[in-house]
Amino acid sequence: MPEKKKQEVNIHANHRARVRKRYLSGGAQSFPDHNLLELLLFYSIPREDTNDIAHRLLKEFGSFSGVFDASYEDLQRVKGIGPNSALHIKLMTEVARRYMVDRAEEKQTITTTEKAVEYLRHRFIGLENETAILLCLDGKQCVKRICEYTSNSSTGIVLDINKIVVDALNCDAKGIVLAHNHIHGFAAPSKEDESTTRMIVKTLENLNISVCDHLIFSKEDVFSFSKGKKSRDYRFFFD
Repeated sequence: MPEKKKQEVNIHANHRARVRKRYLSGGAQSFPDHNLLELLLFYSIPREDTNDIAHRLLKEFGSFSGVFDASYEDLQRVKGIGPNSALHIKLMTEVARRYMVDRAEEKQTITTTEKAVEYLRHRFIGLENETAILLCLDGKQCVKRICEYTSNSSTGIVLDINKIVVDALNCDAKGIVLAHNHIHGFAAPSKEDESTTRMIVKTLENLNISVCDHLIFSKEDVFSFSKGKKSRDYRFFFD
């Protein structure tokens, strides 16, 4: 190996050792965003200067969260990010989501819209497709079962009323919370969201199953049907 190349390898190795030691001794609190990304990229880019790549990622996507929200394809458009690094970044998003979901999975009682939002919010982190979640509750409003429905369509998810009814009946739910996400735009409900919600409330009411709320999550906000201006058009248990 040429002498100059050896020196470059040694410089990078020493720098990486210092960054790891700094993290292990003080945690991530003292790390600015680019240093944390730099450290993460050590494990998919073994021999390059990942500090520069981290800066490029933040510049391209505007923020730390923007990097992890970027698509697998868009990540690879940044100089220095190949398929392995793009996959590594996307995998970290899913690991974080699973961690938060698992922490929230303990037996909980959902008695208010606020508790439902807190319980469900983490399930939508980093998702690239619209997803619906059915939260089934027992008579004491404890969580019995969670059903997830994912759409492969870029136009959004269509809530299957029959599927929701069957899943609620199969676990003998006394109440449910319905939630879905909007990948693009705001959490405001569409006309289809409104009509579908109305039909679900009416159908489940006839089966003695209370609909506690229907939540719509966006990246920045959450909408609650039971708290919305048109809440009187429905009959929600959380009202």
